[in-house]
Amino acid sequence: MDWLSDIDLADKLVVDLVLYLFSIGAFALMPAHFGRKVWILVAWFLFLNLAFLMDFWDFLNWEGPALFILLGQVPWILFVLDLLFKGRLSSKVAAVPMREILLWQVTRIMGIHFVIAIYGGYAPEEFALQVGFSEAVTGLGALALYVTYRPEKGWYRTLLIFWNTYGLTSVLSAEVKIFLSNPHLPFSHFSREIFQYMTSYPQNWVYCFWFPIAIGMHAAVFYKMYQTRGAKAA
Repeated sequence: MDWLSDIDLADKLVVDLVLYLFSIGAFALMPAHFGRKVWILVAWFLFLNLAFLMDFWDFLNWEGPALFILLGQVPWILFVLDLLFKGRLSSKVAAVPMREILLWQVTRIMGIHFVIAIYGGYAPEEFALQVGFSEAVTGLGALALYVTYRPEKGWYRTLLIFWNTYGLTSVLSAEVKIFLSNPHLPFSHFSREIFQYMTSYPQNWVYCFWFPIAIGMHAAVFYKMYQTRGAKAA
């Protein structure tokens, strides 16, 4: 029956391959106006991979809620606070064209890897189907907004607000479910299989890297829309 394990391994490789390809695409589509700062993200990404794969620092519990909050939540919280209080990054975000941000969000289609993982039995259906569908819709919506870019039109701004709210809700909802599925929490509410899948490699990329960036990109869209509105009012 060894051939059965080979099939299981092949199924997992398909899921991982989808994530690998879309991750490469996400780096390639980073807004050009980020400049050399993209290399900071690349360095952080490589650092997370090395730390996880080589098991740096035995005292760190990669499945502990504290470390998961630090890696998955703190980055986007600091970014949003910077925008709210007009810190060093806010002026740089204002200079990034909206279309570049929308183009990056197309890579959210990588959420289909959740759906593929259902058929391999790696991800719980009640979580993966919802997250995979909403993430894919967000990516397709970003593509439609990129192609039909009409920022001066009222209907376009309405669609942009709706899409951005939907995409932000999608990723925040996924993060909350992952966090509340942590078996180390005294108030765990969701299946532990969710947490086990999201802390496996390379699926932990999504929670610790791509989700925070996606939230930051959504915050940037709202920030740029607010800035544009303020400029018109002036």
